[in-house]
Amino acid sequence: MKLFLCILGAAVLSSLLFFGILGIYIVSAVVIGVLFRALMLLQEIHKQTVPAKDKVNDAYTSYMNEREN
Repeated sequence: MKLFLCILGAAVLSSLLFFGILGIYIVSAVVIGVLFRALMLLQEIHKQTVPAKDKVNDAYTSYMNEREN
């Protein structure tokens, strides 16, 4: 179903190219919007998969290492 919708969307966007400058403007706006949204989603995925550095834990371990030496 998703493949059919993608094919249908591509057909609509390609038919818009025949409307001249306005069609090219609309198609380019849609493509840029999709690319921008994809980059935002990739950034969110990256934030969730890469653990954030815990400054408190780092400070505690460095304190314990200094205390032992």
